[in-house]
Amino acid sequence: ALARSGFVASDVATYPPVMNNSTLMKYHLTGEFIGTDAIVEYISFSGGHFMSKRISFGPHHHDLSQSTEEECVLWTVGAERLVMKDPYTYGESESNPACYDFILGSVIKFSLTEEGPSGVLFNSWDVFTDNNFMSEGFGLIDTEATADFMCDVIENSCAGEEEDEVRLFPKKKKKENTGRRKKAKEKKGRRNKQKKNKDDVPMGCLDRLLSLDAITDGAWADGDSRICRILHGSLAKINPFHCPHVSFVDDADSNGDIKCKQSTFKTVEDIFTPDELAFFQSATLPYNNSATSIAHSGSCPDISSF
Repeated sequence: ALARSGFVASDVATYPPVMNNSTLMKYHLTGEFIGTDAIVEYISFSGGHFMSKRISFGPHHHDLSQSTEEECVLWTVGAERLVMKDPYTYGESESNPACYDFILGSVIKFSLTEEGPSGVLFNSWDVFTDNNFMSEGFGLIDTEATADFMCDVIENSCAGEEEDEVRLFPKKKKKENTGRRKKAKEKKGRRNKQKKNKDDVPMGCLDRLLSLDAITDGAWADGDSRICRILHGSLAKINPFHCPHVSFVDDADSNGDIKCKQSTFKTVEDIFTPDELAFFQSATLPYNNSATSIAHSGSCPDISSF
């Protein structure tokens, strides 16, 4: 039934026929995404500003043995490649870009339905990678060009209407300037006439962005980090809903959520059962049977034979 539905994991155009506003996707390194639009946006990141294509290669394994009469349960695992896009990558050249090979697993729970064109409805989709996915993959695009792109989004794409405007720093409350405080301030100003207060010259966007950790605790992409802002910045470029998510202050989006501030530190054990994890962790890259992910900043291995 799923094969007949036309669903292809690497093609977001095939998602709407098998999803609805209640479909839930979970990934321990980034968070939860609810509904077709949110899931399509998130997966589109892998084909967005920083990556040119996604390729499945090698054998992919499937298991439907956990299905019940009420719900079909599909386990799947196999190798994927993300090819990075020049100039955001540390690859050697546009003709020889960097790439990231990794094992991708999924548990998809779906129902058979007579509604809709596909005959299938996804209830949930849980995604598995090892903990290196964000740190290694992001490392290939943690470049000056990427930082420049992000600050263009923050300062231009997300500047404008007040509800979408991104502030670099919290707005300070003005204190009442009493006579005693005014005299003390004037005295201090005279004493430090040649000394410029650093608060008078706030860091620019690039300095502020580069002062953040690249990634939270070496793995998570949902904390106060560059990778979280890069993820949401690529989305904010085309959808201002994500503009508050790239802010350097606590700005809530229209749903009342604040992103890129505090990681949930979820682990794969929070999402998957021991049997599911054993199924995923039995898979390795076809050209290296001891690895589940490898970042290639130079020449990418030929995978045409797999």
